[in-house]
Amino acid sequence: MTINQQAIAFNVLFIREVHRIFRIWRQTILPPLVTQSLYFAIFGGVIGSQIKGGATKYTAFLVPGIIFMAAITSAYTSNAFTIFSLKFQRNIEEIIVSPTPNWVVIAAYTAAAIFRGFLTAILILIVSLFFVPINISNIPLAILTLFLSSLLFAGLGVLNALYSKTFDDVSTIPVFVLTPLTYLGGVFYDIKTLQEPFKSISEYNPIVYMVDLFRSTFNSPANYNPILSLSLITVITIIIFTVVLWLWHKGIGIKN
Repeated sequence: MTINQQAIAFNVLFIREVHRIFRIWRQTILPPLVTQSLYFAIFGGVIGSQIKGGATKYTAFLVPGIIFMAAITSAYTSNAFTIFSLKFQRNIEEIIVSPTPNWVVIAAYTAAAIFRGFLTAILILIVSLFFVPINISNIPLAILTLFLSSLLFAGLGVLNALYSKTFDDVSTIPVFVLTPLTYLGGVFYDIKTLQEPFKSISEYNPIVYMVDLFRSTFNSPANYNPILSLSLITVITIIIFTVVLWLWHKGIGIKN
């Protein structure tokens, strides 16, 4: 395929997936808004009032973590369910036999997953303004962190879809792996407040560095070196998509 044909194929797949996101907005957009609003109300309002500094200070601390959690979850879910649905409905066979390069297909669905992640993040940010004033001190770094993290989890969503044989399999990883890692990643608390050995154990959780880096763009001091955090996210992302491209090329989870 020529570069122009590849661009057309990318646009077709991307736009179709974005249309699907808006078409089923009750499943893709509304649930994160409701869930994260409850987090603000319960954790920020009720629990925050019992914490030193008051509900406003704790809610301001929560905002970056909740935005981040909603974005990566949306990006992950988008690719996991979309690609598995293509497998389940056998529509993926049409893509496989087409001359479209594998990387174009993966890039299109990943771009749509990142779009969904950013859309969710923006909506959650707007909702958070009803609870506490927001001040983002480093917008470019915030966008870069959210982009790389959404990219990483979109890649994990592809891996999940490739190895899943039923819709239950698609839901297993988010429930038993993604959610625990996210909740233990410093979304609702500061890692510095943990006692040993839990603090040292938490430092093996990559989400800790992602959340810390994203929160640092909201006028919060970083617990870890930003360069270290960015490097970690980048390396993991490269590894994941290298594996994804190899699996897709081999047809693992697609052709058999």
